Amino acid sequence: MERGNTTDFILKQFRKKTKRIIKKDLYTEFFYLNRSRRVIEFLEHEDSLAMNTFFREFLPKEFRDFVHVKVYNDSEESVKTWYYDEENLVVVIQVNWGKKQQEISIDVDIDLFKVTIIDQDQNDVKSIDYVMFNDYLISFLTLQARNLAQTFEVLANNKS
Repeated sequence: MERGNTTDFILKQFRKKTKRIIKKDLYTEFFYLNRSRRVIEFLEHEDSLAMNTFFREFLPKEFRDFVHVKVYNDSEESVKTWYYDEENLVVVIQVNWGKKQQEISIDVDIDLFKVTIIDQDQNDVKSIDYVMFNDYLISFLTLQARNLAQTFEVLANNKS
């Protein structure tokens, strides 16, 4: 099917508008903030959450297969899309120590990452500080990974 000049012109206009819309939304290493839908979509790398892949990089290679990061809503359903106005989020680190299982979790409420700006006319604008949320996730994951790696090293040295 051949496109006419009108079709190409209309498609070109749509591409421009789409680029503007996408630039309003924000990406980080772990998620995509879609402001119009009011959701955060967690990114994946090779069928695994980007957070999980990042987290496991800090663990010893022999331990990585026994630790996973999962994301749940407050109804304990696994999610990849978080409707942040309607529900809280739970980030869970699941650890299989062999004889024992362990879960380390944090509850996340988007209100913790909302910033309010009030001007001289008392008009306020609330927005999500996605950088602060991303830094929060990075801090939580790196600290927990270091603690787990240290614990694993102690256990591995005690068995030797």
